[in-house]
Amino acid sequence: MGAFSNGLGQYQTAQSFSELLVAKIQCQAPRSILDLGVGTGMLTSAAYRRWNNAKFYGTDIDKDSIKKISAELPFVRLFHIDGLSPCLAEEMNLKIGSIDIAICNPPYYRMERSLDIRNLFRRAGLRRSVGLPRITSEVRFLAQNLHMLKDGGELGIILPDGVLSSHEYSLLRQDLLTDHEMIGAIQLPDNVFARTEARTHILLLRKNGSAREECPVFRAGLEGQIENRIDVPTNTLAYRMDYSYHSWRSHQKLSAKAVSLADLNVEIKRGRREKKRLEDACISYFHTTSFPENESTVVDLPTELLCDDTLAEAGDVLLARVGKRCIGKVAMVRSGRQVVTDCVYRIRSREYAKKIWRAFISDSGQEWLRAHSHGVCSRVISKADLLSFRIEV
Repeated sequence: MGAFSNGLGQYQTAQSFSELLVAKIQCQAPRSILDLGVGTGMLTSAAYRRWNNAKFYGTDIDKDSIKKISAELPFVRLFHIDGLSPCLAEEMNLKIGSIDIAICNPPYYRMERSLDIRNLFRRAGLRRSVGLPRITSEVRFLAQNLHMLKDGGELGIILPDGVLSSHEYSLLRQDLLTDHEMIGAIQLPDNVFARTEARTHILLLRKNGSAREECPVFRAGLEGQIENRIDVPTNTLAYRMDYSYHSWRSHQKLSAKAVSLADLNVEIKRGRREKKRLEDACISYFHTTSFPENESTVVDLPTELLCDDTLAEAGDVLLARVGKRCIGKVAMVRSGRQVVTDCVYRIRSREYAKKIWRAFISDSGQEWLRAHSHGVCSRVISKADLLSFRIEV
């Protein structure tokens, strides 16, 4: 199982998940199908097995991939060009807004903001997304595909977890829900891709479609089969689109007495400096690796001199902010004083500290942390989410 990287930031799609993406597209008889970044051709091959009367178009920046796919899939009209080219339609001799179905497993890398990107977002019906805090290749591929689709055309695209779950991409999710129709989202297993634990999703969209009241979110198994489905109100998807969050949300039961940490004016700070910078400065620190490995969630810190970094003191609650397997680590400081790294939150509330600590170490608190974490490889808990955490007072 899995997929492999070709060294150009591209991760090739495993056959079972290619079949799943194609099977979930609703169009029955497309005339044209586009695959930007065709790679090994698994997505296009799966599409051809379902729609062998359509015209197929594909691009790839890798000349070797083009040569190989040309021999294996002679029915595809292939172009050795960058799928993000602003002149894509001209280079492929295609009319903008003419494609029935677009399928895509884009490469993942950060991009510089440019006038071309801003113009593309506007033309693709992603006006708010111009204000995204950072632009990545997969978001631009999403926009490029929408731009090439006709009204009512469908897109099936594989995206990293952050696009569906991170606050950084909330403007993009608002655009997709406001100006297009979300058909569904499928959370894939964390080990779909070889040599990485990246969490990814299949996102299914209809260009300029009408929004539904409810939308299904799915979880897929290791063999590419759908294991679970939840129908969620569409107006909740701008916050998060991932199955893990909505599965947790569908089972949560909050007491009427529960109050958020924000309402309690709880102070939440992350450390100011990275672990390495503190090491270089010979400053003792509390890091994600400092949490007890045994069942104890109480720590005694060495007493350090005051400095201008974020210090944890007796009565503070410490919580892992980021890491591959760190989410859920929580500790209460019993004594001492120590600097915390930028991977740790210090939660301070003299009145409610013990209640906060007990809430986070409880089974429901641990489930909350897992459900609210997001990220492709390392999982992250945002401060905004932490402030929404509720305890009974």
